[in-house]
Amino acid sequence: MADWIYGRSAVYECLRAARRAFKQLWLAESLRPDERLDEIIGLARKYQLDAKSVKKPELNRVCENDRLCLF
Repeated sequence: MADWIYGRSAVYECLRAARRAFKQLWLAESLRPDERLDEIIGLARKYQLDAKSVKKPELNRVCENDRLCLF
């Protein structure tokens, strides 16, 4: 079973710390770009994580009503 990390700050800090291996970054299709999101996507690319844009209901199913998550 996969561990899910959700929320901008938590996802950012986990990627920045680089202490765990993750498989994929999920982003809500409705997410508005901003500086922190650009940093998160940049870190995901650095670690060769697949970034997947998903519909909000699918994201809510696993990420407790947040707009991005990492597993």
